[in-house]
Amino acid sequence: MEDKMKNLQDKMNKTVLKEIRFEEKHKQNVLRKVGYLNKTSNFERTKKHRSSLGKKITYSVCSVLLLFTLLIGSAFVSPAMARMLSEIPYLSYFLNQEDQIIDIERIILDVANKEDYDIWDIQVSKADKEIILAIRDPENKLSSLQNNIRKSVNDALQSENLGPYSIKIQRYEEDPLDKELNAKQDIRMAEVKLLSDELSKELKKQNFNILELQVNYTKESRLIKLEVPDTENQIEEIKEEINKVIQSEELDSYKIEIDKINLKIREQEQRWKPITNVLERRLQFNEDYKVNLLSFSFESLPVTFTINTSVKSSDSDAKEYGNMIEREIKQYIKSDESYEVVKNDPYKIIVYSEDKKKIN
Repeated sequence: MEDKMKNLQDKMNKTVLKEIRFEEKHKQNVLRKVGYLNKTSNFERTKKHRSSLGKKITYSVCSVLLLFTLLIGSAFVSPAMARMLSEIPYLSYFLNQEDQIIDIERIILDVANKEDYDIWDIQVSKADKEIILAIRDPENKLSSLQNNIRKSVNDALQSENLGPYSIKIQRYEEDPLDKELNAKQDIRMAEVKLLSDELSKELKKQNFNILELQVNYTKESRLIKLEVPDTENQIEEIKEEINKVIQSEELDSYKIEIDKINLKIREQEQRWKPITNVLERRLQFNEDYKVNLLSFSFESLPVTFTINTSVKSSDSDAKEYGNMIEREIKQYIKSDESYEVVKNDPYKIIVYSEDKKKIN
């Protein structure tokens, strides 16, 4: 048992950014996600339905008012976070591959918008350097346009050092049911855009302090969600203004949800986001940690880290294990990468066993 704990401690004592070790099956899982081990299909991202008019996106439009904006961050758009993740083996590989595929799709869609190609599906295989495009062709012009499409796409890819690719072009055949569903979808999307634009304009005109506005219209429900500072006291007035806009546009009623946001807590949560993202991936990717779930609470100080593990409290090494996880987290929080982010925020770490007992 001592040898086992010593080996685990040796692994945990490395820095977070240099020591995420994957067993072979982890490596296989990550590589499979980017398509290199999936023998049935070499395409990293299949059936990625797109169109130049955005006909395949979710019926949800977010309009963030310009009074002031607080965005919820993501590890994958933060330069500092991307730099930290780039040092993690295999995870870095996965992120880089995904980023390149997204870039390729973006370039293709830019070409489609510029030259008015109605692309409904993009499949990219980096392994085979191959792209398959499904293009809607109601006027039967596709056969005469194929060479131009290939050239335009490859020219654009090579201009950003991503090509060339072998490009296969298929006609997208829309069945009658899809056509009917798409027509209904277009109606919903048009209403979402109209309502989002009008609400943004009117709420701003009334000087309401809106952080975020989101309109959702699905087959099942209509919902308007807003976020406002917790100092905002005109909730009923905001709802009244929303209903006025809905009535003026002669639309069916929407359910309205308004969440009050503590700006200090949100700012703190944003600062900690790169740290919590790394720790989540660090502890959950590596099975040695036996972590089932991590959660972070910023509702009040100290910031609370809660870690649920698969360790039984009756295990002889449970306490040592819990303390080891706590030391590992503290080591990262005190590292140079985290110092400026954490500032002087107090925090506490609670590690639970599988049977919900504290083991640190």
